[in-house]
Amino acid sequence: MGADRSAANVRLHSVRSGRTYHRSIVVEHIPAFEYLTFGLEYSLLAVLYFLLLIIALINPRLKTALSMKFLRYMGTIAYGLYLLHFPFIATVHDITARVYPRESGVRSLFVSIAGVGLAVAAAAVSWEYLEKPLVKRGHRYEYGRKSDMIKRPDLTKSEDVGVCVSSS
Repeated sequence: MGADRSAANVRLHSVRSGRTYHRSIVVEHIPAFEYLTFGLEYSLLAVLYFLLLIIALINPRLKTALSMKFLRYMGTIAYGLYLLHFPFIATVHDITARVYPRESGVRSLFVSIAGVGLAVAAAAVSWEYLEKPLVKRGHRYEYGRKSDMIKRPDLTKSEDVGVCVSSS
């Protein structure tokens, strides 16, 4: 058993959110995985997504599947969902922990699904009534046109430099 613990550091990771703790097992330092990826996990994930996009360009069925209206809408509200998902999930977990203090894996699963559902609804409302009007307002402006820039006199030229003489 001692040899197993030296191969991988397994620990219980607790995150405090309000009055409840969210527990998960964190596995660290698995030698086989570290030697396989050499610390390039995120780079390999980026390559995987790149290949998925290339395949989607080549394969019309995958392109159709990835272009579904639901997925495009989720992409539209994705940033709001990214910002709101954790607070909503944590709040729903806190509320249900007060009502049903006994922990259960099934309860935790359904509560998380409910939290994500509420976060999706809040992100949709945020997009419709906050972000979308601001994006439309931003598109009314034209950026980078020289005619919109404030013209300042070039003070290095002699004709732009004036002397104020008061007659008294």
